[in-house]
This record gives sequence, structure tokens and C-alpha cells, in this order.
Amino acid sequence: MPGIKDFAEDEVRNLRAKLKSRRGVFLWLVMHWQSLAIGAAVLFFSAWLWHWYSQKPEASVGVAVVATEAPALKHAPVEYVIPKKPMKVRTGEKLKKKLNLSEVNIKNPDWTVAAASTLPPSEHERDVITGLNTTTGELETDVVTKPLPWIAFTTKGDVMLAGGVNASGEQAGMVQVRQGVLRIKDVTLGVVGTVSHANNGAGGHSDAAGMFAAWYGYGR
Repeated sequence: MPGIKDFAEDEVRNLRAKLKSRRGVFLWLVMHWQSLAIGAAVLFFSAWLWHWYSQKPEASVGVAVVATEAPALKHAPVEYVIPKKPMKVRTGEKLKKKLNLSEVNIKNPDWTVAAASTLPPSEHERDVITGLNTTTGELETDVVTKPLPWIAFTTKGDVMLAGGVNASGEQAGMVQVRQGVLRIKDVTLGVVGTVSHANNGAGGHSDAAGMFAAWYGYGR
């Protein structure tokens, strides 16, 4: 039967093999970190491009579209109720045109306006919930503003033109292009490119730069 010494030697050999294996993995990561970083960057950029390609188009300005039902209603039970008092609605083609409804609904006398709400602009998703008071027949609308996701892709960007005077009293101008890539709550991560020119009386001086950037939006 093997003794304690043989058992200890086996354990030492196993431990050395494990350490050697881990050291090999670490050395392989060190030797190939550039390829791994490039691969991760390609995967990230491909996912961002897919997000840009597959995102839903924004609604056209001034065109009525059917709202998407909130996910919370998908499996909620349905009941049919008859209000104790008649519901209050608003009718007339003039009102429907003022609300920019579709031509089909404008011409349909059976389609009446039960409620209409105006919401201030916001980057947050919002649910608009309209409830019926079955006693009074009145409709009441609540708006729930959802928090921004912790992390999400973004395709929002902007172009800025600026002109003025620099600290040396020279006329200066700048063009800046900013493209967001990732949002972490209210902070946007992306890239910024700038081209600037200062007129110093001797043909001027131009400069260009490209940078990774993070910015935080504020105000309304």
C-alpha cells in the first residue's frame, strides 16, 4: 500500500500540473491580447450596427399611428363592463382633423374621441394608461415615466458648427461630429471628431482630432 510520502508526492505533482496549466493559459492570454481585443471590438461594433439596422423607425411627425399595447396588458384578464352613466366622448371631423388623425377615422362617424393627451418631450419610455370610471363614465389618463436602462446601445449623434474668437484674439471656427455608441443611464459613451481653424493672419492654422468621449446631458 502506498504510504503517506507517496500520497504527498502525488498531490504535489497534481498541484504543479494545475499551476503549469493556469500559467499556460495566462501566458496565452498575454501573448494574444491584441487579437482578443480586436475580436471583442469587432463583435461589439457588429452588435451596434445590428442595433442601428434593426431598430424601429421613429414615428412621422404629424401622422397618427396606432399605439403599441403595453406589455403588462398581454396576459391580463379581460372584463366587459357597462358604465352606470353614459361615457363622455367628443365627435366631429373638425376636432379629428385638429388632432391629425388618419383620414379613415376622420370620415368614420362611429369613431369618436374618448381622450387625448399631450406629453412633454422626453428620452424616457412612457406608458399612457387610460382608465374608465364605471360609476361616472369618465375617462382618466395616467402617464408613467420609466427609468432609463442601466446599459443600452444608442445611435444618437449630432453635428455642431461653432465660430468666434480664441484666447489670442484670433478668429476661430470649429466643426464637431459626435456619435453616441453606448448609454449607461444618463451618461453616453461614444466618439467625437473635430476640425478647427484659427485665422492668425499668416494663412491660418488648422487642426483635427478624433477622441473617445463620455458626456452627460442636462436641461430640457
